[in-house]
Amino acid sequence: MDNLHWTEVNGITTVWTEAPEPLRAALMFRTGRVDEALTTAGHTHLIEHMALAEIVDFTQNSTGFVSDAFTGFGTVGRPEDVNIFFRKVCEGLASLSADRLEAEKKILLAEAAGRPYNGYGNLLIWRFGAAGYGLAGEPEMGIRGATIEQLQARRKQRFTSGNAILWLSGPLPADLRLDLPPGEKQEIPQLVPIRWTFPSWHVDDQCGGVAASATVPRLAEGPIFNIIAAKRLREELRNKQAVSYSPTVSYNPLNADTAHLVFFADSEPSRRAELAKSFGEVFEKLTEIEENDVEGACKLYLDHMTGPLAPPHAERLVIEVQRAAMDWLFGMPHETLDQLTEGAYSVNADKVRAFAQVVRKNSMFAVPGKTIIEPWMGKKCPISSEEAVDGRKILPVDAPIKTEWLMVGPEGVSLKFTIDQHVTIRYANLVAAVHFDDGGLELVNSDSLWLRIEPTIWRNGAKVCEEIRRRIPAHLILEQGPRDQAAIPKPSTTAWQRLRASLK
Repeated sequence: MDNLHWTEVNGITTVWTEAPEPLRAALMFRTGRVDEALTTAGHTHLIEHMALAEIVDFTQNSTGFVSDAFTGFGTVGRPEDVNIFFRKVCEGLASLSADRLEAEKKILLAEAAGRPYNGYGNLLIWRFGAAGYGLAGEPEMGIRGATIEQLQARRKQRFTSGNAILWLSGPLPADLRLDLPPGEKQEIPQLVPIRWTFPSWHVDDQCGGVAASATVPRLAEGPIFNIIAAKRLREELRNKQAVSYSPTVSYNPLNADTAHLVFFADSEPSRRAELAKSFGEVFEKLTEIEENDVEGACKLYLDHMTGPLAPPHAERLVIEVQRAAMDWLFGMPHETLDQLTEGAYSVNADKVRAFAQVVRKNSMFAVPGKTIIEPWMGKKCPISSEEAVDGRKILPVDAPIKTEWLMVGPEGVSLKFTIDQHVTIRYANLVAAVHFDDGGLELVNSDSLWLRIEPTIWRNGAKVCEEIRRRIPAHLILEQGPRDQAAIPKPSTTAWQRLRASLK
C-alpha cells in the first residue's frame, strides 16, 4: 500500500506520510561532492555550515549534512518548530554571511583533521579518479581559498526550489513557507571510470584488511546476492577461520541505474596475507549460486522488509517517505514496499548468478602490500596512465646516490625511476596544483595521481618549480601559504657522500 502524499510547497516537490509524532522532516538538494572539482572541493560543505551558522537555537534535534550526491537539512519536533527551522535554513542560504566564512573554514579544517581513513572513498578514487564520485575520497582542498563570491554563485545554481525535495513524517505545518530561488533539477554526473581493465588490484595498507568493489546494476537480485555474499564471508572468515572480526558487504546507489558494491574484511596486521588468501577463495566462489541459497536469502530479506524482523509500522512509514525522496533525487520512479517485495519474489538462481558475474567482471581489489598475488585479483592498476613527457632532464641534489630524475617540458612533468618506470602529469589532464610560499608544488592528475616537486631536493629547484608554476592555469592553483620548516624536505646526503659516489 502506498501511504505517500505528493504536493508542492513554494515550487518545491514535497512528499509526506502519516506517522505518529514527533514530526520528522528534511529539506534535501541534489548537490554534493560529485558536483565539485578538486579545486572547489568543500564548497558545498561550507555552504551547508554557513546556512546553519545563524540558527542560535540549533540543537541535537536538527542537523545538516553533505554526502556524495546530496545535501540536506533535517529536524524533528513540533510542527511549529519544524516550520521555524526550515524558514531559518532558507534565510541562511539566502544570506551566507561573509562574516562567518573564515570561522567556518577553521571548523571544517578541524573536522577534516580528525576524520579517519576513508577506505570506501579510496576505492572510488581508484575507479573514477579525481572527478565525480572519486571526489568522495579526496580531501576538501577548496576550503582554504574559497571566497564568498564563489559560494554565492554555487548557492544560486544548486540550492534552488527546482533542485530540492522536502519530506515529512506528517502533514505539512500550518503556514509552512520555503523561500528558495527558482532553478533546474541537477542531474548526477555521468559515471566515467578511469580504468577499463578488470579485475584489477592495488595496494592499500591503511584500510585495515582486504576490500573489493564493483559497480552493479540496481536490480531486485542485488540485495539477494548481497545477503548470500555477506553470509559466506562471515561463515568462512569469522566463524570457520577466525581471521576477521567483522566482514561486511555494503551497497551504495550512485545513480538511478548503478550502485557501488563493496566487500570488506578486517584483520590484525600479522594475518593480512592469510586474510587475503581466504577472502579470495570466498570471492571466487560467489558465482556458484544454488536455488536453496536464493530461497534462504529471499526469506531473510522479506523478513526484514515486512516480516518478523521488520521495523515497527510507524518507523516503516518514515523509511518509506525517506526512500521516496531519495528516489526523486536519483531521478527514478519510487518503488513502493509492495513493489520491492514483488521484485524479491521474482528472483531466481539464474538471475543471481548473472549478477555475480557482473560483480566478478568489473571487480577491483585493495590488498595488503605483502599479499601473494593470485589470478582472481586480475592485473595491477597502473600508477600512471600517461606517457612520459619530453623535456629537460633535472637531477636530484642527492645524485648520483639517488638515481631518479625529472623530465620537465612544455606538455608536463615526469618523475622517472628508470627508462620505463615513471610518474607523469600532463598539463592537459591537470585538475589541481597545490602551491606553498616556499615554492613547493603538488600536481594532481585527472586520475588522482599526485606528484610532489620540492625546490629543495632538485638542482636549480626554485627555478624549476617556478617554470612549472607559470605553465599552470591560475584557476587550478590552490595557494596554501607558508608551511612549517619541518614539513619542507631536505637533501638526504652530504656533499662529501655525493663526491665519493661520483668518483666510484
